[in-house]
Amino acid sequence: MSAPEKVLYWSGTMLDSAPNLDTQLKATASSGFTIIMLWSLHVNKPIPDMDIVLGDLTWNDTLLVSTRTGKRVFDPDGLFKKLGDRLNTLLAQGSKVERVCFSIGSEGTDFATIKELYSTPQGQELLLKNFAFLLDNLKTITGFDFDVEDCFDVPSTAWLAAQLASKCHVTFCPSGSLDDFWEPCLESLFQSQKKQ
Repeated sequence: MSAPEKVLYWSGTMLDSAPNLDTQLKATASSGFTIIMLWSLHVNKPIPDMDIVLGDLTWNDTLLVSTRTGKRVFDPDGLFKKLGDRLNTLLAQGSKVERVCFSIGSEGTDFATIKELYSTPQGQELLLKNFAFLLDNLKTITGFDFDVEDCFDVPSTAWLAAQLASKCHVTFCPSGSLDDFWEPCLESLFQSQKKQ
């Protein structure tokens, strides 16, 4: 029997300029946590006062992938490099951390937005391009955890899970006892991937 995985949920403080952040990262790397869950990635509806458009990806309130005017804006403030360097510290040789994942969702409208984007070929393409861009530019991300709390739509959730599972780990964080939602999502994911 393998050892149980130990998950640490980490919020936006990884982007702070705290003087002891490197010490905290090194301590976390050797602490025994095996998965760092970056909480919480959002698939956004438009937020005009923040210059956020449909499908932009934010980590809490920090814009990670923007599709403003149809073009991706890469790392205008060195954010990806900073985050990548800090995640590399967590995964350095000797670290107990095996995976770094983003939790998608939580309270909000993330999965309603995913459903909206899924409803058109252009929306699907935008969503896939944004996630591919995120994975291409943050190579330390090894998976996503679906924390669906706002829109229990099997087709769009299972579709996105299957698309991401072809590139990395995907897990579900079931809230409540919605067997009529989670089981069909798992079945669909299994059928597309031919594995658990």
